[in-house]
Amino acid sequence: MEILNTQYSIPNTKYNMRIYFLSTAIILILFLSGIDQTFSQTRIGVILPLMENSENPEDKVLGEEILKGITDALDEYNSQDTLNNIIIKTEDTRRDPARVLELIDQMGNDTNIKAIIGPVFSSEISSNAGAPAFHKIPLITPTATQNFLAADNQYIIQLNPTYETRGKLMGRYATKELNLNRFLILSEESYGIKYAGAFTSEVLKARGSVLSTQYFKVDDTDLDSAINELKKAMISKEKFIDFGKLSADQIQKFSSMNFVFSNTDSLAGAGDIVSIYKIFGSRADRVVDSAGIKTFSITKPDPNRNYIYGAAEAIYIPVSNPEKINLILPALRNAGLNLPVIGTSDWNNEMILKDNSEYIIRLYFESDYYLKDVSKKDLSGKSETAEKNYYMGYDAMKVVAKQISEGNNTRGKIYDALQKVTDFKAVHINYTIKNRSNHEMMIMKFENGRLEMLGDYVY
Repeated sequence: MEILNTQYSIPNTKYNMRIYFLSTAIILILFLSGIDQTFSQTRIGVILPLMENSENPEDKVLGEEILKGITDALDEYNSQDTLNNIIIKTEDTRRDPARVLELIDQMGNDTNIKAIIGPVFSSEISSNAGAPAFHKIPLITPTATQNFLAADNQYIIQLNPTYETRGKLMGRYATKELNLNRFLILSEESYGIKYAGAFTSEVLKARGSVLSTQYFKVDDTDLDSAINELKKAMISKEKFIDFGKLSADQIQKFSSMNFVFSNTDSLAGAGDIVSIYKIFGSRADRVVDSAGIKTFSITKPDPNRNYIYGAAEAIYIPVSNPEKINLILPALRNAGLNLPVIGTSDWNNEMILKDNSEYIIRLYFESDYYLKDVSKKDLSGKSETAEKNYYMGYDAMKVVAKQISEGNNTRGKIYDALQKVTDFKAVHINYTIKNRSNHEMMIMKFENGRLEMLGDYVY
């Protein structure tokens, strides 16, 4: 029996060894496969004005704030997705366009780098706008607003809406949502002109009109000349009814008509001279013609009479600095231009708006920054500017990481995915990419001393 047991134990040992080696091989393959999945990495370049060689600490702040947002979003993503880790390679642009081109070329030639976040300034990109397409590497700028940077250059993605988009967005909102058709424009001649033309084109597309556009220099402290020209242009389009000189029969006739503003008794009692456009709105000319109502025009108002104007329904005012609001609004009131204001993102200063609330009938403006989640405001006492810089970096990394998490881990796939982003819920703004730039903003309203966010709006 012992001999038989020995004879049969030999083949059993060989069989067991085969099973052992096979099992070990399978376990090793699975283990190595697991390592490969866990540490699958996508490399992203980050180029920012870190100003590492500057002796002025203030020069470093902008780049550091944006980089902090990027790295925090990166840490969050990597802690949640162990299969598609992202690592970044960070470089300093030094705010030098030549340096930016050098970095794009370096990263473009490194096939391991799949996309670039940055740079910050439009001036850093404009002279190098063809480089990303040459290398076929997507370049995502969180902040640049220059017109046509992305639209005219493939592989560039602008997450911050351009000046043109902002102007057209508010032109569409004013005409389509607020049902306004007749505008004045008061604008800074350098900065504001980028908005004014776009706003005008959208108004004209909606068959509205811009009665006059006047520009002022950014350092002007007296706006009377520009504002008086606006008023003169508006008055030239006016047709008035003198309610202080109506007969009893005329008052009776007007009482049977539908006014969109006030009523006959109130206007007659005050003896006001009132624009037919204020009384009857956009149908004014048809109403007075069909009713045979006599109107009159003026070239210069009688200082002893009260005029209520209506040829212009609102005034569009792009500003580059909220401090300018303190000069503009009182000057408009002094000139008798008491109109709703359509503004730009730089009107988003609640303190200044409240200081000038007595001059504001209603104000609507687009905003590229609003924290819907108030818990996100806690950044250890940082200023709103620092907070905004942080979230521009944070949200840029978030939207890029989202595309990578969905399997888009090559240059071409990341680029294609970013072009299709729609209503991406970022912290400071939403992203809807059209023609390679963001077309979604928030609409803000200020009235009766209160600032509120009305909603998101896509052009």
